Amino acid sequence: MKREKNMDVVEFTDAERARRQAAVDYARASLTLEGFTITPELERHALAFVNGELTLDEFISFDDFSALPAIR
Repeated sequence: MKREKNMDVVEFTDAERARRQAAVDYARASLTLEGFTITPELERHALAFVNGELTLDEFISFDDFSALPAIR
């Protein structure tokens, strides 16, 4: 997922990365408890968010979510 540096994020701190990781971990656990498995493509998308490559708006408005479903 190549993209230009996001200018919306002024400073990406360790605390922000930890907050994003906790949110992704919570979502992953919730989906797993519901019986879903996250696809590798969605895992890469989540990692890009955790690493600050995507804003929250970019993360949740991913165009290809319908093409990349979690697998039950």
